[in-house]
Amino acid sequence: MSKVLVAFGSLTGNTMSVAEWVTETLKDEGHSTEMMDCADVSSPKGLCGPYDLIVLGSPTYGDDPCEVQEDFEPVLDALESTGVQGKRVAVFGCGDSTYTYFCGAVDMIVDRVKECGGNLIAEPLKIDDPHDDHEEEIRDWAKGVAAVA
Repeated sequence: MSKVLVAFGSLTGNTMSVAEWVTETLKDEGHSTEMMDCADVSSPKGLCGPYDLIVLGSPTYGDDPCEVQEDFEPVLDALESTGVQGKRVAVFGCGDSTYTYFCGAVDMIVDRVKECGGNLIAEPLKIDDPHDDHEEEIRDWAKGVAAVA
């Protein structure tokens, strides 16, 4: 059993719903899991330290390739100091496929995790609107993450 952190940013609640499904599924698969809204993180330093697996989630806003949710931004900017180096990591995000850069925040998080020495253990999950239509896909992804955690 792994100790897992699911850290996310959410403005409208869609990414939070996805984080809840991921957290529930990981728990159902036998992992000790904590969910954390990045809006509640006072300092990202050492955030990842006590966990075996880090699951990061952020929606993409706008039509630029690098727009992450504002509560998630401080965690992303300070990712190196969170202790992500050497940790197993999975990434998900919500977006709108009508934008030029569908789920661009996910790609940016993946790149940053790699730069900081995190080990991606699953293909990133990119969820298109409406999010409720994708619950089964999200839970299946989380089961895959759980199997390699």
